[in-house]
Amino acid sequence: PESSFEYVRQIQLMYRTKQAAIHAARKKWAGSDFARGESEDPYFERCFGKIDPLDEVFENIATETFLPLLNHSSEIVL
Repeated sequence: PESSFEYVRQIQLMYRTKQAAIHAARKKWAGSDFARGESEDPYFERCFGKIDPLDEVFENIATETFLPLLNHSSEIVL
């Protein structure tokens, strides 16, 4: 879900290209030296194994799931 949200957020809110959005989502998926990636979650490891889940199906499901949420959200300023 973090990778999916990041993909849609990059396109919808940051106005990035699909390629740049996939790159950002892949960072969420893989993680870094400072942050654990979703791919390290044992449940995701069991589900996806060694395959790359960030494909066209990923893009479609992420968009169908998170685009309506982002379109109907607003920033709260305190």
